[in-house]
Amino acid sequence: YLYKKNLINDIATLYFTFDIGTQAAPRLDLAFRYLDYLGTAERSSEEIKKEMYSMACMMNFSAGDSKTSVWVTGLQENIGRAMDIMEDLVFNAQGDTAVLESLKYDILKDRADQKLSQGSCFSALRKYMFYGPDFIRSSTLTDEQILALTSEDLLGAVRDLFSKKHEILYYGPADEGAARNLVKNHHRVADNPEPLVRKVPARRKIDGNEVFLAPYDANQFYYMQYSNRGEKFDVALDPSVQMFNGYFGGGMNGIVFQEMREARALAYSASAYFASPYYAGNDYIFYAFIASQNDKIRAAVEAFDGIINSMPLSEEAFQVAKTALLNDLRTNRTTGINVLFNYLDLRDLGLVEDRNKAVFEKVRDMTLEDVKAFQEKWVKDRKYIYGFLGRKSDFDMDFVSTLGPVTELSLEDLFGY
Repeated sequence: YLYKKNLINDIATLYFTFDIGTQAAPRLDLAFRYLDYLGTAERSSEEIKKEMYSMACMMNFSAGDSKTSVWVTGLQENIGRAMDIMEDLVFNAQGDTAVLESLKYDILKDRADQKLSQGSCFSALRKYMFYGPDFIRSSTLTDEQILALTSEDLLGAVRDLFSKKHEILYYGPADEGAARNLVKNHHRVADNPEPLVRKVPARRKIDGNEVFLAPYDANQFYYMQYSNRGEKFDVALDPSVQMFNGYFGGGMNGIVFQEMREARALAYSASAYFASPYYAGNDYIFYAFIASQNDKIRAAVEAFDGIINSMPLSEEAFQVAKTALLNDLRTNRTTGINVLFNYLDLRDLGLVEDRNKAVFEKVRDMTLEDVKAFQEKWVKDRKYIYGFLGRKSDFDMDFVSTLGPVTELSLEDLFGY
């Protein structure tokens, strides 16, 4: 995919994207971290970094839950040479046992440190709530698996990546012919690249209320309620979704923050969001978050439930949210390589036209009654998974148990290690 800038001697970017993630991601992520410390027979790691710096170029490797990507970016006149260095490293990196053992130690220490952070523990709880234990296990290497990995395991995974089919995005000053020649002359392609089908992790559907309780020794608890009714993407909902989010959960001016923190002093932080899927086959979800003191757990959760199911109406707050959304749409521009990323995002949803134009046109005529109608149809009276992270001994467990069956989780359950 090509997006040409009408500039001379400017920055160019080549972005390689592979539809591989989830189970492969943990090993590839570790492999990419390892690769950053290695050199080849021709260049040491330090020499590679110096040469890339001298050319005003850089490379980056990233492994995610649904795709893996490789970037090369820099001056157009040097981008071919930068690609050669990147691919030489991919195919000819020389392992270093001492470096690998040090990296393993750093990773295990980082994992232990994550369990000391309330924010990291809550992120893990949220992921567990969204995707479930099977996903956590399949997308996480245990400590024992990490310790058993060899250089060949990791470098072989990187080399194998380039034997898979992939897409290439080019953004820069070259025309189509020059861009094609750049790829042809500097990118090594397998004779019969293995086809890939993207496997997007599906968020779990909620059929009944359930409570997860995870431990963290603190005077404040973190809380989330998450709901997925299995409703699929419909682009016609975009204006209502964005207007509801702006009015209800939209930052410090949103109803949730104003009611929970400013008016009632029941939370340090509060937010709520009706989230659209990124892929056509995925579902809309609704989730809400608060952070508060342990002794306010009942008052905070009950107040939050009331706000979600009986949304307060304020014409003044609606007009503020509507103006902010319209101003954002007026000034928002898709530029640079984001033009290509936006195209791919639309394709993932089965769309071919930008979504913002329709949102802008519809939002201009929306009223507070439209927001209320959306809330009553799409948000009110849902079933939830409730997640609490905090010190159980401080919790009103008689109240917590009224929300649904309670399952106590360990940090190992949440993190997968």
